[in-house]
Amino acid sequence: MSTLIRRTAPIFRLNSYCSGFYSTRYLHNRAVNGTPTGLYGFDQLKTPKGFRRFVDEAIERSTELVDYIAEMPSSMEIIRTMDEISDTVCSVVDSAELCRQTHPDREFVEEANKASMRINEYLHYLNTNHTLYDAVKKAEKDAHLLSREAHRAASHLRIDFEKGGIHLCPEKLDQVNQLNIDIFQLCRE
Repeated sequence: MSTLIRRTAPIFRLNSYCSGFYSTRYLHNRAVNGTPTGLYGFDQLKTPKGFRRFVDEAIERSTELVDYIAEMPSSMEIIRTMDEISDTVCSVVDSAELCRQTHPDREFVEEANKASMRINEYLHYLNTNHTLYDAVKKAEKDAHLLSREAHRAASHLRIDFEKGGIHLCPEKLDQVNQLNIDIFQLCRE
């Protein structure tokens, strides 16, 4: 998984935050044309409450992408769409985490913390989504239609789903999810 689309890893391994996101282009607060932007170049993050909209938009877009994957597009489209889900969710995860750790304004930090909690709960939904899991298995089976790198990504994604317990009965999977959420919350304290 980390070979093709490094940013996808956090979707399936909650406690390993997205990496590779931070670059100098996200740290500027002005667009190339000189107009002000929000934190890290995201227009939604001009105010602390912008984190709420940022999470809402990420969840909405990711849900649209999950619905697209449910239609079982080509294997390459499945991998591409999983990457877009990752990009969408990781932009929130990374921005919220960076803000939580470094922003001097307490209101920004509090809103970033709330955003982090919400997006991580959504990650649990993605981690246990059978539609995504079935699509990844389809993509992995269609190895002859994928590049070696894309096939490797599909294999890693499948393994990560299985490590997360997707194969468990619904009751046990719910327990695993609740434990993961509890662990995440305790780590924040």
